[in-house]
Amino acid sequence: MLDGGNLEDALVALGQFSEHNMQRFLSFANKGILSDHALRDALTMLPLSLTDDPQAQLRALSLRRRHAMSVNRNDLQQQRAEALKAIDDFAAEVRSKSNR
Repeated sequence: MLDGGNLEDALVALGQFSEHNMQRFLSFANKGILSDHALRDALTMLPLSLTDDPQAQLRALSLRRRHAMSVNRNDLQQQRAEALKAIDDFAAEVRSKSNR
């Protein structure tokens, strides 16, 4: 039930949590604790310190992607696929913007 800056801070924190325990993060979405939209946003919202550094953003996204790839539980495959798509789509956007 958060909004505005509190929601953004929570999503950034969840994204960072995913780097430490992607399986549990994906299980939140599987159990309905985290919506599909929130899952995508959490994986693509990066700390403000990375805003002006596309290469650092890509490194952070790559780390999250590696962690998502390591999740092999059958019951989390849909969430894993959604996570990978969100990460890949956002990484493509970052690359596109940095090539301008």
